[in-house]
Amino acid sequence: YIRQAEQLAMQHKNWDLLARVYNLAGVIECTRELDDSALVFYNKSLQVTNEHAITTFHLAQVLSNIGEIYLKDDPDKGLAYFTKALTSAKETRNRSAEAGIVADIGRAHILKKNFREANRYLQESLKMSRDLGLKRVSRHAYYALVDLKLQEGNVKDAFNYMKSYYDVRDSLLNGSKTRQIVELESRFEKEQQEQRIQLLEQEKTIQR
Repeated sequence: YIRQAEQLAMQHKNWDLLARVYNLAGVIECTRELDDSALVFYNKSLQVTNEHAITTFHLAQVLSNIGEIYLKDDPDKGLAYFTKALTSAKETRNRSAEAGIVADIGRAHILKKNFREANRYLQESLKMSRDLGLKRVSRHAYYALVDLKLQEGNVKDAFNYMKSYYDVRDSLLNGSKTRQIVELESRFEKEQQEQRIQLLEQEKTIQR
């Protein structure tokens, strides 16, 4: 489907779509742990954005995704990309991306052993995610704070943040289960309706 989207975007010269398609392709490769391939797609997304006058709303996410790959082996390089991503998110007023990127910057500082800076960014991300109702970002920040507090040797705070992490995680899981139940109920009602229609058709046939 990604390949089809790429072909259609190029055919219609929809460069904004093409840039987002390449970013999504990179995400897929990253989930398959094919980082080199993911970087190729992320850089293609950047290239399309630089070559064409298109919206840059997606740019923060692309830069953040690149930073995530580099973070594993080179925290400084990862942090550099996160910083660029944060600037882009602020320029385009992409608040949800900004909240997640701030947490990523905090994670980078943990790896660099800059614990005070890490705590500052993670607390900022937590406040933003709460204000915006971004539970996934809150979960992300809480998990990083657990790691931070354990490295600082503060077991009490680590335990409290772990509890908060599980509370948010369970809330997300319950929301997902609720959506699944609603979908199942809707499907069941639709099937019942189709069966009633079939029965009515059969009755009409018998009457005729």
